[in-house]
Amino acid sequence: TMDVRFAAADTIIFLDVSTFTCLVGAFQRFLRFHGRSRPDVTEGCPERLEREYLTWIRRYRRDRRPRILQKLNELKDEKRVVILTSRHEVREFLKETYTRP
Repeated sequence: TMDVRFAAADTIIFLDVSTFTCLVGAFQRFLRFHGRSRPDVTEGCPERLEREYLTWIRRYRRDRRPRILQKLNELKDEKRVVILTSRHEVREFLKETYTRP
């Protein structure tokens, strides 16, 4: 559905954080919400940490990221493309975005 979502968007924000950051986030969510649904997920979908998911995270930069970056590069002249590479950049982007007059 990436192409459909990109076509509908005027701004695309890509969180291009490290594999380590993604794994830490997955473990933190698991520890915080283990066995129950997170507030941002449909009720009845308890937080789990499965091997397949960890493998997906580990391989993401190699398997999926190149295609996404290529697509974003193709769209940069017609869409606003924002690539954030750290949690710090995400915080700064949100602070800037939500403090504008």
